[in-house]
Amino acid sequence: MKYSLEIASVAEAEADSAFLRLSQVTSPTQASLWYALIAKSNRISIAISKTLS
Repeated sequence: MKYSLEIASVAEAEADSAFLRLSQVTSPTQASLWYALIAKSNRISIAISKTLS
């Protein structure tokens, strides 16, 4: 069974905004790593929900 994920535009905008703020107080590299972790956690939670369904 295949699932698709559509991230709400509000959630995406909030993540982008958080990325910009984080890059100003840390570094663009650190902010990029954080953003990648957010994306990875979304993929993991989807995989978990598939196995529980």
